[in-house]
Amino acid sequence: MPQSSEEAKTAGYTLLKGGGYLFERKDGVEGVAVPATVLVTRGLIELFACGAGGKEHESLLRLDCDTHSLDSALTLCGFRRGRCRRNSANGEGRSGTVSSSWSSGNRRTIAS
Repeated sequence: MPQSSEEAKTAGYTLLKGGGYLFERKDGVEGVAVPATVLVTRGLIELFACGAGGKEHESLLRLDCDTHSLDSALTLCGFRRGRCRRNSANGEGRSGTVSSSWSSGNRRTIAS
């Protein structure tokens, strides 16, 4: 994820009004990148992420963007709301990929 708006422009990212970036890779895959803060490093979580003031005590990440803007960006990328996938064999829902990266000192780690 770009660390500055100049870096985002150079990489071809589109700045989202509520924070974060919309992008399209050279292979045509679209995506959304949003800054976040890690909230939980140990224990159980109920949610992958929440917005500021959300269920921060049980979420892995707090998204540093407007959650309505994130919802709009995901919709622009072709994602639609639907039921949770309980059984991938029945064809419900659409799968996606979540990647995360974080900085610790001078090192940057990326995980998928």
